Amino acid sequence: MPLAFLDRILSLFSNPADPEAEKKKILKQIARDLAKHKYRFYKTKTEEAEPLLAKFFYDIYKIVSPAQVFMQNADKSVQLRQLVIDSFLDKKSLELQERLSEDSIKDRSKTVPTKELSQQLKDDLVDFFASFDSNRTDSIDTAYNLILLFTKFVNFDYFFLLKTFDSNISERNFTYHPKFEAIRAEYVSDDLKDFLEILLALEPSQDWKTVFNILKVYKGVDVIAQDQ
Repeated sequence: MPLAFLDRILSLFSNPADPEAEKKKILKQIARDLAKHKYRFYKTKTEEAEPLLAKFFYDIYKIVSPAQVFMQNADKSVQLRQLVIDSFLDKKSLELQERLSEDSIKDRSKTVPTKELSQQLKDDLVDFFASFDSNRTDSIDTAYNLILLFTKFVNFDYFFLLKTFDSNISERNFTYHPKFEAIRAEYVSDDLKDFLEILLALEPSQDWKTVFNILKVYKGVDVIAQDQ
């Protein structure tokens, strides 16, 4: 879907101060874009969101619904943050990290004199923090921020939006065949705005392979099929 098309939708829903005439002008341009790109999501004449829009979100929902379970509270997980860091450490840095662990320090304290151990710990800390150059730090920050963005994308309330088009739909029940109906576009305008803000933050050119590999280690399975 063209970025310009997404920008137009954002401009429509994110600026309530726009005069009505300006909004109608934007809607007409969106309709032309939809017709051009064969996305029949919105009917300008009746100002309705079409069933194909619901189908678009339903297809996404089917893909990400397993990840919604896996990614619960991922943005608050200390374990996940540590996994992100570990994934960018080399062998020497991982060894230093292990030497600085509580268990390792306890074991070393049994055989190493206190003064000597204190100096070893200082040296290990200096070496460990020195390993975090700007490139490594940037890579860690980028990967973690991508995970947070992916978590927002996964946890978007697709079910609530879809229920607007079919009140009989059940959460994560894909044996049911939904019967989506056209609805007033204003009923989902806020949801579309929220979704597009998330979507536009996702850059396909970023290193998503590393992100999904980290998440696989985190949960022990692929949280989402990487060919999607």
